[in-house]
Amino acid sequence: MTLVFNNYRKIDLRYWSLLLLAFFPVLPYALISIITALFLFICIYSFFGQVKKLSPNKEQLKEFILLAGFYLIICFSVFYSQDIGTAIKVVGRMVPLLLFPLAIIFFSRNYRLNNGKKKKILNAFVFSSFLLLIYVFVLGFMSINDFHSHSIRNKLLETSYLDLHSTYISIYFSSAIFILIIAYNTKKNFWNLFLILLFLIGLLLIFSRGVVFSIIIEFVLFYLIRNKRKFWQKILVLLVFIFSMSLTIYQIPFLRYRITEIYQYGFQSTENNKRLSSTSMRLAVYSCAMDIIAKNPLTGLGVGDLQTELQLCYQSLNSPDFSVKNLNTHNFYFYMLGTAGIFGLISFIISLGTILKRAWKSENLLFLCVFALVSLVLLTENILSRSYGLTFFCFFLTILYLSDVKNKSTTNY
Repeated sequence: MTLVFNNYRKIDLRYWSLLLLAFFPVLPYALISIITALFLFICIYSFFGQVKKLSPNKEQLKEFILLAGFYLIICFSVFYSQDIGTAIKVVGRMVPLLLFPLAIIFFSRNYRLNNGKKKKILNAFVFSSFLLLIYVFVLGFMSINDFHSHSIRNKLLETSYLDLHSTYISIYFSSAIFILIIAYNTKKNFWNLFLILLFLIGLLLIFSRGVVFSIIIEFVLFYLIRNKRKFWQKILVLLVFIFSMSLTIYQIPFLRYRITEIYQYGFQSTENNKRLSSTSMRLAVYSCAMDIIAKNPLTGLGVGDLQTELQLCYQSLNSPDFSVKNLNTHNFYFYMLGTAGIFGLISFIISLGTILKRAWKSENLLFLCVFALVSLVLLTENILSRSYGLTFFCFFLTILYLSDVKNKSTTNY
């Protein structure tokens, strides 16, 4: 019996639970919740099962506050929210932003993933994203006779098995591309190049503008910073890249529509009960959000009241589109200002900076790319307010913090 127990303790349960969690792109949220709870329980159980338990030191407390401080400020805003019920519900939905930092900083302080295990976890994520990619291709084939800019996006939203949103799927595909590019740089493999091409096609089929533009911005910044060519040579390469991309988009009708919609319909009025383009609706949302923020810049309205105030503002717009949609701020920085004020926003920016600093210090290009992408996409989406966005964020945060930085490999992976 003792031998069985000892063998059981040798099993790396944290690793296996993270490996299961890596399949979250194709899992229903109920199953994701169970695996997440399992991982957190294993972290706590493993910590209290240690013979020698170490008290948290100042550095760990500081790191925890830097990572989870903005969530604690959101929690505090419950006390000045009018709608306490909604406030508690939202705080409960976002609780992974507290639990994962607790698990990785305090309950996993002596645990590290070696490069082999980390690679298997990331490969599992790529595989699950590839399964989702196949589904996107199937939807594209089904829409071939009536293909337009929203055909695949609409079918994704109609899927009952998963809460599929084009933005989140695009983030999964982008991260898979980052992983495959770094893997290809380490070991030249034709299949990695082939998969990168397939994921790029998937990105174009969905064409979530916020994610695509964020990737382009990220690519330009990394190219300018890391490339050692002369400045004029860099600019020339970028101009060729922009021209080639513009030509490609112009030649593909549904991509051309997604771009031209911005300047052709982007500033439509809401008067006369008009239906609006997606860009017009987004601008209207931003206008409402900024009006609300301007009235409560220091503390915000509280996590329970922001959406109610947004809905009141939407009702004042004479458009039927806002009568059927419960739209959030579509900008997480605006969300932090609206719920917790300037202090909440500053705390959140510090949290992002802490993560990017750790990725930079550990010379981990993959996580630097992933969290730089997240920082940019948050300008157009509230991905940390929805379950799949939270899972994505916490999953990569966990791997980053549990990576064995003392055992750096040439993969930066």
